[in-house]
Amino acid sequence: MTFNLDAWADGIDGRLLDLDAAPAQQPAQCHDVWLSYLYALGGKPGDGHAPGAAGWTSEVWKQYPTHRPNLAKLFTRHGPSGIRRGDVVFWSAYDGAGLPHVAVALADAGPTTVECLTQNPGPVHREHLSRRGVLGVLRPITKTKPAPPAPTHQKGTNMFMIYRKIGRDGIAWAVVGPGFFLEVPTQTEASAINKQLSGGSAPAALVSDARWAQHKAAAAR
Repeated sequence: MTFNLDAWADGIDGRLLDLDAAPAQQPAQCHDVWLSYLYALGGKPGDGHAPGAAGWTSEVWKQYPTHRPNLAKLFTRHGPSGIRRGDVVFWSAYDGAGLPHVAVALADAGPTTVECLTQNPGPVHREHLSRRGVLGVLRPITKTKPAPPAPTHQKGTNMFMIYRKIGRDGIAWAVVGPGFFLEVPTQTEASAINKQLSGGSAPAALVSDARWAQHKAAAAR
């Protein structure tokens, strides 16, 4: 059996997803994307439970498979290197300084980021997430269909990305590339500038304050 990863992702993209009614104050969490994927692959309610008093999602990977032995029938556990399309990626601290996180990889990882289906902040969406802080992955035993070929373009030999940062003053956007850092007020403007520079489109990568400041300082040199 081959699992259609893209059809599953399309089915929940853009939704505020809550499959476990927890936590009560903000039930739509990253953990719900993991639960949706688990159930789509044949898991049962309870298989994706995060143990421990705090219920951090990272405990699923840490306590695999003793906490929920049925997971061993569906996944194998691996470390943080070599993230593949279809892997469930667990962070002990997102971007090295944030909270635990979980998302599903939609493509093989690049050197510093991996394109994922994720939730929180915001509804379910596609985003390039930092690999810093990755604890490891659970890899489905069921094979996933290969990704469709990416569109090609001749323009833009340099790699440009869109950064998103959430702070006290709200959401900040920037277009980032080699020796380049431009802050803009909206995602629409960031996408338009990125398209002009690279000839293509790029999902926004959520970054920490430290990563934002690092790239801004590098571009100013």
